[in-house]
Amino acid sequence: MYNIYLGEDDPKIAALLKDHLEKYDYKVVLANGFADKFPKQRAGLGREF
Repeated sequence: MYNIYLGEDDPKIAALLKDHLEKYDYKVVLANGFADKFPKQRAGLGREF
């Protein structure tokens, strides 16, 4: 399983992308705002980008 941190400002598009990617066994974390700036702990990625 791969992790994806998704930054999309339109909530409807973000939800559609998340649902679609999860169908293919991706773990998707949506950004709450661009102030999050890739929080690796919240995304559960365990490594730096």
